[in-house]
Amino acid sequence: MRADTIPFRTSSKFIAARSRTAKVCASLKKSVEAQVLVDPYRSPFLKAFAAGLGSSLAIETAPEVQQLFKTVLVIVVRELSGTYSLSDGTKLLLETLDSYFFEQHGYVVLARGLVFSLAAYFSLASLMSVKTDATAGPYASSKSSFNTGNFAPVEEEIRGHLQLIQGELPADFPAGSFVRNGPNSPAWVSGGAQHWFEGAGMLHSVDFHSDANPSYFNRWIRTPSFQAEERARKRLWYSTMVPVRNGLIPALIQSAAASFRTEGISPNPANTGVLYHHGTCYALWEGGMLVRLEDVASLRTAAASSDARPLRDLKEQLKTSGTIGFTAHPKVCPETGELLFMGYNSQAMGSVTVGCLAADGTLKNLAVVKFPSRSSKESTQPLLHDLAITQRHVVLIDQSVNVRISRFLKGQHPLGFDQQSPMRFGLVPRDNPGGPVQWFELETASSLMHIVNAFEQLDSRVVLIGCRIAHLDLIPAGRRELRTDPGVLTEWVIDPRCGTVTERMLNCAVGVDFPRVNDSCMSKPFRFSYLSRMPGASSAEGVKFDALVKYDLAEDESVVHEMGDSRYCGECTFVPRSADHGLGADKVMEDDGYVITHVWDEKEECSELLVLDAQHFDAEPVARFRMPGRVPFGFHGIWIPAVGC
Repeated sequence: MRADTIPFRTSSKFIAARSRTAKVCASLKKSVEAQVLVDPYRSPFLKAFAAGLGSSLAIETAPEVQQLFKTVLVIVVRELSGTYSLSDGTKLLLETLDSYFFEQHGYVVLARGLVFSLAAYFSLASLMSVKTDATAGPYASSKSSFNTGNFAPVEEEIRGHLQLIQGELPADFPAGSFVRNGPNSPAWVSGGAQHWFEGAGMLHSVDFHSDANPSYFNRWIRTPSFQAEERARKRLWYSTMVPVRNGLIPALIQSAAASFRTEGISPNPANTGVLYHHGTCYALWEGGMLVRLEDVASLRTAAASSDARPLRDLKEQLKTSGTIGFTAHPKVCPETGELLFMGYNSQAMGSVTVGCLAADGTLKNLAVVKFPSRSSKESTQPLLHDLAITQRHVVLIDQSVNVRISRFLKGQHPLGFDQQSPMRFGLVPRDNPGGPVQWFELETASSLMHIVNAFEQLDSRVVLIGCRIAHLDLIPAGRRELRTDPGVLTEWVIDPRCGTVTERMLNCAVGVDFPRVNDSCMSKPFRFSYLSRMPGASSAEGVKFDALVKYDLAEDESVVHEMGDSRYCGECTFVPRSADHGLGADKVMEDDGYVITHVWDEKEECSELLVLDAQHFDAEPVARFRMPGRVPFGFHGIWIPAVGC
């Protein structure tokens, strides 16, 4: 009989192991500290194993989960002590995990990186000769292009005024703040592998509040993990977005040990997005909870102990539901003021929490949505980065980038592009996310990291616009950098009545991403979107943008604003010209406003702020400012009107 068909809790191996659990667990710490191990170089890693599993035992209340962790400890100790041969012990360990945990609690393993680390070490280090000594992984130097040029972090927080170098700021440019987030690891976490997505978050704010030139300041987001590393003056959590052979295993072990030593703190760089809702500003990263900022004027990180009651209630409800993250791309409905969001859920592989905050910041609804199983017997966890909303729906994106445990056991990173899993869209009832979800599968595998917008037609069909990527490798084999095919602006029409979805490529520049619209058009029919264009698909250049593109959905045509030779922009943000920054005023056009973005001039080695007239998009900028300091390439930002400052 196959191992995966044996009921785990009735297997003879489990029963035998359980009878020895108490004795082994009691003696494990002493054994590890005494280093009475078969191979001494494993000692540091076994210490981390013990710490990580001990931490999980302390926080995990489900008896069967605690029992599984203890059983794994039994197998580890018996293998090291020679009771099992190496191959038998490894086989038994993987059988134990696979027969119970991967199918029933797989994502808990991934989220905590505990049993995950054990399986990796004993299967891969033993059978595939993965390098696991002190020169590997987190202790190795990094030559990633994400640590060079304008990807490199700045070393200090500064304040200063922008210098006008071309044109002038229009008189009707509104007062407010342009706040953008991005990775910027401080000096004490330098060294070792680090993916661009993992750097400590830094906010960059340009404030337009007087007749004088705009002012600028930057500020690190001081999350609990940031503060822990700041106190230690060294890196505690290592990169997990590196290939297995380049140090993933020791990085997972070291990070699990760091969470144990810091009494349960999980890494949260809060480096991806910015949210402003109900008078409060937040920094966002999809792998952790939203981080509240004291105010827009200072962007200081607020202490969690000072959270207002609605935010405390939200965090408690998310924790109770098993939610371990809050999307970096929530959506605010311009009609109702509601905030729609999602987050990874640890209760089971292939699930997501979907919820809604009312305009006053109170939790309106919350539910766990399970992705339907595919033809494969193995459960997967899709990468969930962006969502869309319409009047009646939340649109979930089950893209072809996902986590598979089987990849890890083959010596690959568990996060990868899955050619056998075509992308799917899920229509979740917006007012009742726990209700029936309708799914629509495309014919081919693809990725959709960023959505332009979505809306419903009169016949109930849902139109979704986004930047389709044919193939996306966030962690290519043997490298520490992402590789992406050029993004293609694509329209999908989802028909809930017929159960069909159609796809067409729009007549827009190839290689676009980081899309934005006038926020007052969110969830409604719209005409214009603003995107950043990549110069190519190479790993080093594919995340640099050499132009902005304005696309007209009504005419199916686009206009390009070139940055110029060796000049690269970031994501842009639309700033409405009208006082009410909406579409309610008579004769106010959707594109009546300005588009702003940061620019890096590689030749001059300086950062600029560009202000474009959205209605004359390919014309010269109406204003160019030199920044008082370098602004590294980053991710997403927002415009916050002065009333919110």
